[in-house]
Amino acid sequence: MKSFSLVAAQILVTVMLLGVGFGLHAQPQNQVAYELISEVRSIAPDQAFDVAIKLDPKPGWHIYWINPGDNGQAPRVSWELPEGFTAGEFQYQVPHFVPFQGTMSYGYDDETLFLVTIQPGSDIAETNKLSGKVSWLACDDSICLPGNGNVSLNLPKGDGQLNSKWKSDFQSARDAHPTTVDWSSSYTATEEEIVLHVDLPFEVSVDSEIWVFPTVKKLIDHAQPQKIQFGDKSLRIQTPAGARHHRYEEITAVLRVKNNEGETQHYEFQSARVEQLTEQKFGTEKSRSPFDK
Repeated sequence: MKSFSLVAAQILVTVMLLGVGFGLHAQPQNQVAYELISEVRSIAPDQAFDVAIKLDPKPGWHIYWINPGDNGQAPRVSWELPEGFTAGEFQYQVPHFVPFQGTMSYGYDDETLFLVTIQPGSDIAETNKLSGKVSWLACDDSICLPGNGNVSLNLPKGDGQLNSKWKSDFQSARDAHPTTVDWSSSYTATEEEIVLHVDLPFEVSVDSEIWVFPTVKKLIDHAQPQKIQFGDKSLRIQTPAGARHHRYEEITAVLRVKNNEGETQHYEFQSARVEQLTEQKFGTEKSRSPFDK
């Protein structure tokens, strides 16, 4: 019979090998600078305002979008707020492609603000402390390291005056958000593929670069090309299905449209799952890989 020490050593080696295989270090490491900032200098009772978790990865590192793609994990925050205060969800900027050894993720490699709307109550204190614990996953080209940190700031009761120090930062963050639109869209999902149709209020040039980012995880195979069919004020995007293609009845997606002059627009829309899409004639068809430059 093997001794206890020998068995323990074998278990330790196995755990170490698993850690190397996944490239994930269990001990939190802060490869990301973090800070809580506020768009206002003071809080007016019952008047909503925005704060932001500012994350800034070191050069060569990246953090993740709400749907991280093939790998990764989106940032999170657990709030501790004064009584009567509530916090909304993260408002995400449009992500970049993050390729790694044949897989594709979505994220950010520069300073990124994750805006959150805070709703105070009608009866607030003279000084109000907003606190939270932020966590994230940061990766470079070889490993991923979880990180976390505590953030806080004190804001006095007042008239809700804006903080000029962060004015441009908040505006830049909002400029990087997709435009929310109420477009007609539906999609079909099988084990083989996802086919998404969206009607547009404008024509899209066949020279445009098109990509659809689902906000839900594993709906599509993120590393595979998307085939785009151009119709009369409509697009139909076909791409291999992901492991969770069957889970969703309705999704939110972000459509990227980059014209041949280099101008890029992003639109966020809802799409409902249907059994079959309406037959329609399309003209030009083209395919784009997320690995295309």
